Amino acid sequence: MFKESWPYFTTSRDSYIRNRTQIDAIKKMINTPTSDLELGFRYRKESNDVEPNTKARSSNRLYGLTPAGEYRFNDDWSFNFWLSYFYYSNYFNDSSHEAETEFGVTYKYSDALKAKFTVYIDNQWDKHFSTRFLQSQVRAYLPITIKPNWKITPYARYFLQENTYDKNNYLTQEIKNGFRIGSLVEYQVTPSLTLWSEFAYEPSTWKSPKKNGITSGYDNKQTLYLSKIGVKYQW
Repeated sequence: MFKESWPYFTTSRDSYIRNRTQIDAIKKMINTPTSDLELGFRYRKESNDVEPNTKARSSNRLYGLTPAGEYRFNDDWSFNFWLSYFYYSNYFNDSSHEAETEFGVTYKYSDALKAKFTVYIDNQWDKHFSTRFLQSQVRAYLPITIKPNWKITPYARYFLQENTYDKNNYLTQEIKNGFRIGSLVEYQVTPSLTLWSEFAYEPSTWKSPKKNGITSGYDNKQTLYLSKIGVKYQW
């Protein structure tokens, strides 16, 4: 379970704060020397707060199902994937269904250092299953074990595509360039309990201005600062 927020700067007319409360439950289905498979369930409640007398942003509930797995070719290389399906309830925007996936390879340099390279794809549909949003990225992670109970994972994402469509499948928005750099920090309190936090910086530039003043300037720039804290418990 975690609480996520986007910082809110009252000096900026287009700033807002996004709050998410999320609960995940994961069941291990297969666990062998060469492969793992698990099934995850997710519930999320999201709300967005804005300045007084400013148009409200979307709030929603999300229900998700996520299979994920790993296949180890040898001691150094492995293939990893996860695939999620989400259904949105009480969503004020046009999307009602979403499928996203991330897959790639991991190289194990040592027990304390790994490198992971993946491709990420996200597709959202309205209630009639007409595409409203399509996104793809390449991602890189560098998991580092500092001590037996401390782990830090710097990461980077580069946006290949991010398109928005109207109900007639007409392209209404697309990204010109964007990336995210960040880091995940984990502290294992007990074999079952882990505390974690994440911080990231994400600048992007868009072809057209985003609604509700989300982008600014003549070049339609947007900058996001992400922070998360959470607790994982395994039983």
